[in-house]
Amino acid sequence: MYEWTEEQQAIIDVVRRFVDEEIRPQLDDLEHNGMPPYAILRKMYDVFGLKRWRRRASRASWNARSRVRNRPREPGSDPAAQLISTIELCR
Repeated sequence: MYEWTEEQQAIIDVVRRFVDEEIRPQLDDLEHNGMPPYAILRKMYDVFGLKRWRRRASRASWNARSRVRNRPREPGSDPAAQLISTIELCR
């Protein structure tokens, strides 16, 4: 069985708290009453620093051919952390 690291567990806690506080209270409106999710998505991008990450990822994609494949990962590029976000949003 896979065990999350302390850092990954902290990510789980933060994402779960965001879902419980920001998404769950509005779930019926989102699913059944046509409420657009844009305000929640904007807040999620702000809270988790995704705007900054997206800009960096866009720049990196332009330079992908010149990048060295075996260099260390940058902070925030943990595939497990990305998976955790998906798991918690779908919970």
